[in-house]
Amino acid sequence: QEAHGGPVTREFLEGLFIPDFIINHMYIEGVYYHPTFLYECLWNLALVALMVFVWKYRKFDGQISLLYLGGYGLGRFWIEGIRTDQLKIGNTGIAVSQALALVMFIGAVIVTIIALKRAKAKAGQGIDIVLPDKLAKEVSVDDSIEEEPTETASESTKTTEKQ
Repeated sequence: QEAHGGPVTREFLEGLFIPDFIINHMYIEGVYYHPTFLYECLWNLALVALMVFVWKYRKFDGQISLLYLGGYGLGRFWIEGIRTDQLKIGNTGIAVSQALALVMFIGAVIVTIIALKRAKAKAGQGIDIVLPDKLAKEVSVDDSIEEEPTETASESTKTTEKQ
């Protein structure tokens, strides 16, 4: 039996527009339950879509990994709050998995903020960072400035030999 969340009504599940076979499998011993496995699957698919979108706009190495850690932690925190089979920290009522997920999310946010500040500082020092294509075109060197041609060493030698 797949882990599931707390009890809900059939009407609630039908309101999620999920297929009947999932609704029927969530009917256990006369009660309908949250399909947390489905919530997690949909959350992870949305997270992957976000990661693919953000890929071309990333500002530093590791940004996509941090996005995954933070996004997964946030989703896990929400989903574990719905589940009924949680290991609690003593008598606090706080689920171990929720606490770890929250730490994961907060840690990813903090490291992302620090890394973005460092990337911004490096950009000001002329160190290369990844820029979106549109922004990179706006920052490109102006080709309209004409410089006087300079002699190369081989041209200089040829001129000296002719004299």
